[in-house]
Amino acid sequence: KDYCKVKTIGDNKEESFTYEIAVKNNKVMPIDIRVMDQLPITQSNDIKITADETSGAETNAETGQLTWKFNLASGANKKFRLSYTVKFPKNQVVQGL
Repeated sequence: KDYCKVKTIGDNKEESFTYEIAVKNNKVMPIDIRVMDQLPITQSNDIKITADETSGAETNAETGQLTWKFNLASGANKKFRLSYTVKFPKNQVVQGL
């Protein structure tokens, strides 16, 4: 599931994104699992990206890569929440969000 919120504050625009990642073990035995995702990264000084929530993921600041490692029992579910905010000048178009 994903959720998005957009607001304009002065000369800047903020877009907030929240994703819920759900994992379920359908096997009859417990499994070790690794879930990987990525925060957006920027090379522009005008664009600021802030990780608001990562549900305890290991984070690589250079690449934006997030990794969750855990053991999931048979039939069990696990949910993660990933939330970040992108702040940029309102007259600028940011692609790939």
